[in-house]
Amino acid sequence: MGLRAMSRLEIGMVMEPSPGYTAKLAAEIEAMGFDALVCPDTQCLSPDPWGQLSLAAAQTKRLFLGTGVTNPCTRDSSVTAGALATLQLESGGRARCGIGRGDSSAAHIGQRNATTLELRTYIEQLQAYLRGEVVMRAKTSSRMRWIQPGELPTVPIDLACTGPATIRMAADVADRVSFAVGSAPERIVWALETLNARLAE
Repeated sequence: MGLRAMSRLEIGMVMEPSPGYTAKLAAEIEAMGFDALVCPDTQCLSPDPWGQLSLAAAQTKRLFLGTGVTNPCTRDSSVTAGALATLQLESGGRARCGIGRGDSSAAHIGQRNATTLELRTYIEQLQAYLRGEVVMRAKTSSRMRWIQPGELPTVPIDLACTGPATIRMAADVADRVSFAVGSAPERIVWALETLNARLAE
């Protein structure tokens, strides 16, 4: 895997999905020159993002579309993989998966968020499903039977990180990293140093 080098600066927007309006707003966001639109996947605080993002894909041509962020707590990895693969096909390869521990999604249903290990396992399962590979789920061989190996363009996994363990794990399994450490320069420097140290290892 490994983090992907960005060839240019991208400016995106986070927007809660709005049934009846998401597609129209996505077209306007693209027309304004933005590069990406991400929608939160937090079921008690905003509408479901996946169908809305597919509708947005039909009304845009270059805008990257994805979650900001989804989580391992409320959807099985196979379910998220199916949603991502559908969006990737509907958008012509413009899907992205922002993912984190699931703080707000879990809190509003009385559950705890994912541990670093649980998040890593989930991401690795997600990536394998999207590659069309077999994923062992307990003693069951599981695979997205409608995806052939190598058929689907890679969906970048963007891991939202707050602490050192998650940052180090992101260096191992993610394609992109989003730091949720605040805007203080010293915090950003710390996060980058933590990431770069793990990449060097």
